Amino acid sequence: DLPQRSATGIVAGLAAAGLALAAVVSPLQVLLTAAMLGVGWAYSLGPWPLKANLAGFVAAVTALGMLTYLAGWSAAGGGPLSEPMFLFGLMMSLWMGLGGSTKDLADAKGDRLAGRRTLPVLLGGRRARVVMAIAASSVGWTFVILCAVKAIGVLPAAAVVFAGSVALSVTVLAPLSRGARSAERRPYRVFMVTQYCAHIVLFGCLGVASLL
Repeated sequence: DLPQRSATGIVAGLAAAGLALAAVVSPLQVLLTAAMLGVGWAYSLGPWPLKANLAGFVAAVTALGMLTYLAGWSAAGGGPLSEPMFLFGLMMSLWMGLGGSTKDLADAKGDRLAGRRTLPVLLGGRRARVVMAIAASSVGWTFVILCAVKAIGVLPAAAVVFAGSVALSVTVLAPLSRGARSAERRPYRVFMVTQYCAHIVLFGCLGVASLL
C-alpha cells in the first residue's frame, strides 16, 4: 500500500542503518552485511531476479542462510570457526534452499502467471513433490551421517533435521497436502517447524556443554 517512492526510501534508510550498525562490530561484519544486501537485491530485483527460477532460488536462499550464520559468528567475536558449527550452518542453509522450495506448491498458479520457473511450474505438481521429497531427504541423511561418522557434537540437531526430512517427505507425497491452499502449505509448515526445532535443540546442546 506504500507509494513506491516511500518504500524505496525506507529500504534505503534501513540498508544504510544496517551497514552503520555492522561497522560498529567489525569490518568483516560490514562485508557480510553488504553481501546479504547484494544477494537480497539480486533475489528480488535486478535485471533477472533470482527468485524467478529454480537454480537462482536455491543458490540465493542457501547463500543468505550461510551469510546469516557467518554474521552471527562474526558478531560473537569471530575466532576459530569450529567444524561442528560450520557443518550446522552449511546443512541448515541447504535445508532452507532445498526444503524451502515447498512453499511454491501453494503458489504455482500465481508463479506461472508471473513467469517464475519454480519446480511445480517446470515439472508439474506430482513430479515436483517427488523431487522435493528427495531433496529434503538428501539433506537429512547427509547431515546425520556426517555427524555420526565424525562424532560431531551437533548430532542431536542433525537427528531433528533427519526426522523433519522424513516427515516432510511423507507429507509432501501424501494426499493431505493436496487440495486447498492451506493443505498445500503443510509441507512448508513441516519445513519451518523442523528449522525451529533444530535450532532449539542446538541451543540446548550448547547449554548442556557449557555446564559440563
